[in-house]
Amino acid sequence: MALQWGAARVLLIGFDMSDASGSLHWYGHNNWRNANNPTTSNFKRWIHSFENAAKQCRERGIEVVNCSMNSALTCFPKMTLEDALRVAHH
Repeated sequence: MALQWGAARVLLIGFDMSDASGSLHWYGHNNWRNANNPTTSNFKRWIHSFENAAKQCRERGIEVVNCSMNSALTCFPKMTLEDALRVAHH
């Protein structure tokens, strides 16, 4: 959505793309009736989609920085949020 609104730089926050920490969400699993929680196949599919998006962003000169340091998403450069915000102000 940010790209559709013309963003030239996007910071990704909370895109772990993995259940390696034992939790699927920052707040834990969805436990209500008919709850939907991501599966390993979801993460793989989403990562593949982001890889395609990363190529398109590079071609358009759009910078995307992954500020989730423990992320399984490796198609964007990683930087701490603090550093990414500091870079944005220079």
